[in-house]
Amino acid sequence: MTELREKLAAGEVFVRFEKRDGSIREMRCTTNPLLIPKDKEPKNAHITVSSDQVRVYDLENKGWRSFNVNSLLSYEKN
Repeated sequence: MTELREKLAAGEVFVRFEKRDGSIREMRCTTNPLLIPKDKEPKNAHITVSSDQVRVYDLENKGWRSFNVNSLLSYEKN
């Protein structure tokens, strides 16, 4: 999981994961502050997220999303 977090911090990553309802979700996302609009930067950097959760900025839907690492099917750096 460290590798995924490093790739997210470096730039855009394409992820595929299974949602709770069983459907497959694909998302272009990042945690790199240079790719996140200023008005979308987290207001509270102290938000606690479970260690099983990855919180990312969805570059297509322009909002914050999270997914469970156990549901991750694949990822690749764009």
